[in-house]
Amino acid sequence: MIEYLTAWVAAVVFVEATVEIEVNSKLFSGFRGRIVGVKWVGWYLNGLFSCGYCLSVWVSAAAALFVPGDIITPIATSALGKLVASKLPFVVADYLFKIFVIHRLANIWHECVYRWLERMPFVLAFKPEARIDDDNVIETMGDYHGSEGTDIEPEGDNQ
Repeated sequence: MIEYLTAWVAAVVFVEATVEIEVNSKLFSGFRGRIVGVKWVGWYLNGLFSCGYCLSVWVSAAAALFVPGDIITPIATSALGKLVASKLPFVVADYLFKIFVIHRLANIWHECVYRWLERMPFVLAFKPEARIDDDNVIETMGDYHGSEGTDIEPEGDNQ
């Protein structure tokens, strides 16, 4: 039982960390910039690799292959399962359910980590957009997700 729980926790942390690195790190900024130019699918790939919520579905699909245990497949032994000759629909449903659960738990984990890091003064002190005022109070110049304090000028007439 503990092995199953460990595998689920590892899958959730793996998905959150992988997506966070891919979407927000400078390590993949060149890759994200080049995928825009891919003919026919560049617009889709750019949207996919710039949206953590979107990308986590696909990373969860990969992680679900390695998570042990059956969730829905035991239904195949019930009365409903006796009506269906093949267990294949239950195996597919089990895999899809694992993707959904890992995806949602990874997003919940991301929000918990994000909220915790935003409240920790020692983390804020090392953020490039943070500064300490005269009263030794740390203030950030923008939201972690870039909604405020960015250098990006809005499009349109700025007069």
